[in-house]
Amino acid sequence: MTVRSLILFSFSVATLAMGQSQKNGTTSNQTAITSSFRVAAEDVLDCLDGLALVDTRPDQIFWPQSLKCRPMVRKLGRVVGNAQETALAETLHDLQSKITACHIAGGGQPCDEERDMRARAIQEGTLRAPSAVGQ
Repeated sequence: MTVRSLILFSFSVATLAMGQSQKNGTTSNQTAITSSFRVAAEDVLDCLDGLALVDTRPDQIFWPQSLKCRPMVRKLGRVVGNAQETALAETLHDLQSKITACHIAGGGQPCDEERDMRARAIQEGTLRAPSAVGQ
């Protein structure tokens, strides 16, 4: 083997190894929540916080806010890219359902289950959000 052949062979092996390590890095990054998904999830959480703050009496306020949040939650569920994003989207969907059920039952302010579910969503997605609704 000539020196030139040896250099080309070494270069080929190094390139192959680098490509393999990049593949492995991409696979590990696919399991994390992407920044664009996190931003969308924070927007959904903001909308749901607004929904949770609406008083029980003025339905003319609650239902339009509910209709605003519903498509945002559905869209978030359609753009998931991995298991962590799926779990966060499902948690936010469950949060919307709990808020609506609490409102129908006459609770108005977030129920205890809603607070726990909201805290779980923030933790799951490492969302930048206020610690409590309305802050």
